[in-house]
Amino acid sequence: MKKVYYSLYKGDIELAFGTKEEIAKKMGVKKRTLDFYNTPTYQKRGTGKKRRYLVEVD
Repeated sequence: MKKVYYSLYKGDIELAFGTKEEIAKKMGVKKRTLDFYNTPTYQKRGTGKKRRYLVEVD
């Protein structure tokens, strides 16, 4: 199985890079929290530089 890598951003600043498990451990959150960052509900809560988002890296 191929590992999928992600970058976690807060605004334009990269906070972490790695698999979801690695990022969750580094940031002290659950994997479910990382998934929540890309939901429409979370997208509406914060704007611009305060909002975190997870991007899959090819």
